[in-house]
Amino acid sequence: MGKKLEDISPLSQQIEELLNQRASDLLALIETKEHALKNAPSGSVRIVQRRNNVLQFYKKTNPGDYQGTYMPREDDALARHLIQKDYDQRALEKAKRELQLIQHFQTSLQKNSVDTAFVALDSTRKTLVTPATLTDTQYAERWQKVPYHQTKIHGDNKKLRTDNGDLVRSKSEVIIANALKNNNVPYRYEFPLVIERKEGDSENTASFVNDDYCEFHPDFYCLNVRTRQEYAWEHFGMMDDPEYAARAVAKLSLYSANGYFPGKNLIISMESKSTQIDSLEINRLINEYLK
Repeated sequence: MGKKLEDISPLSQQIEELLNQRASDLLALIETKEHALKNAPSGSVRIVQRRNNVLQFYKKTNPGDYQGTYMPREDDALARHLIQKDYDQRALEKAKRELQLIQHFQTSLQKNSVDTAFVALDSTRKTLVTPATLTDTQYAERWQKVPYHQTKIHGDNKKLRTDNGDLVRSKSEVIIANALKNNNVPYRYEFPLVIERKEGDSENTASFVNDDYCEFHPDFYCLNVRTRQEYAWEHFGMMDDPEYAARAVAKLSLYSANGYFPGKNLIISMESKSTQIDSLEINRLINEYLK
């Protein structure tokens, strides 16, 4: 089944971001082509294809010069510059036209998007209707309130509490949780994911597999509010321990078999005794996938 409409970020916002990026690319292209044309040689080229696909170039100096003057082989570089100039002129015209169309569409979209129907309501009516699409804040709040059973934390770990008040299992998880909070990224700690065991999976998975399915509890289950994309975040903290590393590899294999891939919907961070967790790297991962 597809997503419910309210689960999708407002359409106008998604389109606006794409159009803004396209407009930015076009502006850069226009600047590049205008600079190239400013320094381009004068004239144009007529191309004639002879036998054996041999190309001959004829330079035209004015619009009424239909035949042009034959260009010997030593002028091939000039001919190619003139041919490129012709393309650059066409590309520049198209880029300017496309930019105009984008700007016109953006103006029209801002006025006519379905999202504006809710915005236009008075405050009383807003409290009495269910909007077709949720704002980012509304969606994040609803996502954050999803109930789930958290695994219990025993012993000294009860002393490890994040800025959100969550009890976690390691100092590294405190660092990640606080970085998520500081970047306004909603997360669920150890949110349960049901993973299917595939035939032929490594025996290393046996300790966390129950029959055909197992329940994973990724360290953090995160939401990119802007895209409404969800990510599982696994932090592997003892990668210099061979047994721990083998289990980590087996776990990642199961993730992959169930459609969780690094960079797509799975974030991975690691450390060992010699390479401790890097808060700068954690923030880079957050900026790359969750902002």
